[in-house]
Amino acid sequence: MTNFSDFIAGLRSYLRKNDLNSDFLQLMEDVSFTQDKIIIYAKNVEDKNIISKKSSTIGKYLKSEHNSDYRISIIVLESNPNASDNENEASEATKSIDISSKIKTIAKSKNGKSNSNLSVGSEINPNMTFNSFVVGNNSMFAFNVCKAIAKNPGLNYNPCLLYGASGLGKTHLVQAIGNEIIENLGLNVCYISCDNFIKEYGEAAGTGKMNEYIRKFDDASVLIADDIQFLEGKTGIQEGFFNIFNTLKNKNKQIVCTSDKPTSDFNKFEQRLSSRISEGVIATLSAPDEETRYAIIKRKFSERNLSIDDKYIKYIAERIITNVRDLEGTVKTLIAYSELIHEEINIKLINEVIKDKVINDKENEKIDGNLIIDTVIESMNVNKKDLLSKKRTKTIVFQRDCCAYLMNLLTEMTHTEIGIMLGGRDHSTIIHSIDKMKEQYQNDVKTKNIIDNLKEEIKRKSL
Repeated sequence: MTNFSDFIAGLRSYLRKNDLNSDFLQLMEDVSFTQDKIIIYAKNVEDKNIISKKSSTIGKYLKSEHNSDYRISIIVLESNPNASDNENEASEATKSIDISSKIKTIAKSKNGKSNSNLSVGSEINPNMTFNSFVVGNNSMFAFNVCKAIAKNPGLNYNPCLLYGASGLGKTHLVQAIGNEIIENLGLNVCYISCDNFIKEYGEAAGTGKMNEYIRKFDDASVLIADDIQFLEGKTGIQEGFFNIFNTLKNKNKQIVCTSDKPTSDFNKFEQRLSSRISEGVIATLSAPDEETRYAIIKRKFSERNLSIDDKYIKYIAERIITNVRDLEGTVKTLIAYSELIHEEINIKLINEVIKDKVINDKENEKIDGNLIIDTVIESMNVNKKDLLSKKRTKTIVFQRDCCAYLMNLLTEMTHTEIGIMLGGRDHSTIIHSIDKMKEQYQNDVKTKNIIDNLKEEIKRKSL
């Protein structure tokens, strides 16, 4: 809602305008907000009692400032040595429940203890933060959307769907949302992978505790559902997920989903659920370009406090073009090999580790025109009918030229064959398109990045 200094400044101004004493403000150590509650932290019981007498005034200020009736909770940060053991234990228990909400998911705290109110979801990995995510052209939009959600959950980007192939960083980004919201806003975040949801939902149905299980999601301020493609074809479970989704969305609670494809590509997915998930913002993640791959590899070695010659980093980045997970796995394996055989990382060792992950020229025989067209359609958000039509708008022409250039580069198709596949165009038109794209590729950085990303995505899909 706001930070401590802003809250104090606003309340002080309100008290001054209404000619009220503000001395009690110096007794406040910190504040935090949830959806309907403000938590004020006091140093000791005496300070708490003084602040408590001003609760009505604080409530009026919050009503005037935010037009909302907040519940006020005042927490003591240190035990009172003169209080009874029971009083101190109660104070510590209350403090533990409220303050720890900043550093736990609604399922588990960092020390592994379950939240007494909820037993759904999984613990969020504290290492998956925005700072540990390497941003590239392939992930810039998704990264910025996730950062915006973490700052103001439930507002502009709700719901949000991130989709992209396995290993591109979807889970990292959504868990980063959870970590930041828990840390900065103190809200309840429920992260659940949909394969676990299916299991838990089935167990609840089998034990007659379905209503109880569904109600446990009500306390979530943020729901992160990872890998919703696992719900495809499971009609009854989709119904349950839809009800949870609807309940939270109607309360303006933030919902973030991930998938390996857009919901429009699901064959066995309820239309109403697909529509609800897709009605907000949709962000895609594609395979990282060479520059991003280089940065990822360098970061991973740095995290292990290991330095490696840049030529080796570049060598790996040029050859592992699949996804982030493969890059991270390569680095871990290289380090393990090096440590176990007591040998410094070199080209021979790198080749041994990456031999099964390299895409070489022989893979081109698996690439055809249809794969290229499908990739361009998906990555550039173009309608296939428009792409193959006679339309000559600037955007459509550019996307069509990308197809022609990539077909010429990655397949053995003739210019005539390319022309036929791209809506029956003359071979001279295709030659012109290819030559134009070659020039743009060499002279325009933006075009080069687009083509490189498309090329790597096509090669990845050909595996």
